[in-house]
Amino acid sequence: MAMQCCTALESHKAKPPSVAAVSKLTNTPLKTLLANLISINNGFGLANASLSFLGDHLFAICEGDLPYAVRLTSNGDTDTKTLGRHDFDVNGEKQIDVHIAMAGRHPLFMHDFAITKKHTVSVDTQLHMYYTEMILRGDSLLHSDPTKASRIGVIPRCAKDSLQMRWFDVPGFNNIHAINEWDEEDGNVIILAPNILSIEQAFGKTELVPCLMEKVRIDLRTGIVSRHPISARNLDMGNTRSGGVAANTEADEDNGYVVSYVHDEKTGESKFLVTDAKSPHLDIEAAVKLTQRVPTGSHGLFVREVELRKLYNCKYPIT
Repeated sequence: MAMQCCTALESHKAKPPSVAAVSKLTNTPLKTLLANLISINNGFGLANASLSFLGDHLFAICEGDLPYAVRLTSNGDTDTKTLGRHDFDVNGEKQIDVHIAMAGRHPLFMHDFAITKKHTVSVDTQLHMYYTEMILRGDSLLHSDPTKASRIGVIPRCAKDSLQMRWFDVPGFNNIHAINEWDEEDGNVIILAPNILSIEQAFGKTELVPCLMEKVRIDLRTGIVSRHPISARNLDMGNTRSGGVAANTEADEDNGYVVSYVHDEKTGESKFLVTDAKSPHLDIEAAVKLTQRVPTGSHGLFVREVELRKLYNCKYPIT
């Protein structure tokens, strides 16, 4: 049995702005902050970018601010309760920070990165952020540099300094999200990601942006990068994340199912799909028609039942 609930997360409310202040602003975080619409001490993130299950707790997260802890309540229908903004123990043990210096006048736009068992993989795309131009002239924050060649950076997860970062040229490769990534037995690093073919249109009507799903293989011994097209469908922006379910606890990594929600804009019909992870085209094993639409989004999270049950009893503050 499946149950869907839709509820708002209670992040810190913004200070009510004056009409004059609102009329002079565009909807940008920096201008909102300068207009004193929010208190940075209480947090400014809406926590609406994604969800993460960590240490038996569920967090609603956003870029640039602390996450909010969330737990489930059960009052006839399953619902969520916002526990509060959460900061992790700054005195706890952690791996040393490795700062990667990036050349260029404008900071690059790096929205997502990939993590394998041994490596962290980042993509230096053609997109850059132009803060000064946005503030002074009202220009768009993001611009592309057609003269720049994109790069993929690979660094060991246990790296001690930035000298262990290796860069590989991948001209024309511009991804916003990574779909999957792994290490091969021969030492190659694989990243599966949608490549935005028209980077200038990346933040227009995202469902119309041409994308090519690519499988990128990086040979760390020879430095050779090979790219293989997987699908020409737009499988990035505007889609919920998929989840994997193993056939059993001892099954191989790809011996199981890929599950996801899909919505047909023409018919208005939503379905929950179960597909065969081993099949080359993700053959559909089961399709469950939904009575209502599941809202689409760039990020999402599938949580196992055993993890879900822990969320009913989690405490706050988190210790």
